[in-house]
Amino acid sequence: MSDTSTYSMAGDTEVNRNHTVFVYKTKAERHKFLAAYFAEGLATNQLCIFVSPGTTNQIMYDFQRYGLDISEAVKRGAFRIYDMKETYLPHGEFAAEFMVQNVKQFIIDARKAGYAGLYTAGEMSWMYDNPRFWHKAARYEAEIDELLKHHRTFTALCIYPTTTAPFIEDIALKTHPRRVFMGGIKANEDYVEVV
Repeated sequence: MSDTSTYSMAGDTEVNRNHTVFVYKTKAERHKFLAAYFAEGLATNQLCIFVSPGTTNQIMYDFQRYGLDISEAVKRGAFRIYDMKETYLPHGEFAAEFMVQNVKQFIIDARKAGYAGLYTAGEMSWMYDNPRFWHKAARYEAEIDELLKHHRTFTALCIYPTTTAPFIEDIALKTHPRRVFMGGIKANEDYVEVV
C-alpha cells in the first residue's frame, strides 16, 4: 500500500515560497516524507534531484518501503541521486557557488528535456561535523531563495536532522519561507528574507 499522498508542495503560487525546510527526528519520518515529496514530483513530470549520504540502492530500497518505486525514473534520468559529501564538500570545503551553478544548470536541463520543472531535496546532515561553514551555508540558502524568485518551476526541499540543532535554530529556520510542521507544509514564521 502506498503512503505517498500525505504531503503536497503543489498549489503554492506565491513567489519564493517553494523553498521548504524539513527537520526530521527519525529515518522513518525522513523516508516517508521524501517518498511523498518525490512521488508528487515524478507524477507531475518534474526532474527530481536528491543529494543524500545513502547509496542509490539504499535510497531505492528506502523509498520502495514507503510505496515509491524510483527504479525506472533513475534508469531514464528523471530521478538523479548525488552523494552528499561529494556534492556539498568537494575537497573538504563547502562549495556554495558551485552548488548554485549546479542548480541553475539543473533548471536549464529540466526545461530543455521537456520537464514541467525541477524538484530538489538536499540532506544537510553534513553541517553537524562542519560548523565552520554555517555562515556560508546561510548565504547559500539566501541565494537559493533569490534563484527561486526567478524560477517558479523550481522547488527546493532542505532536509535537516535534529542533530544539527544549533544550525537549525540559528540559520535553517530563518532561511526558508516554508517548513514541514506536524505533517503538513506551512508558512515559516521564523523566516527572515535577506536583501
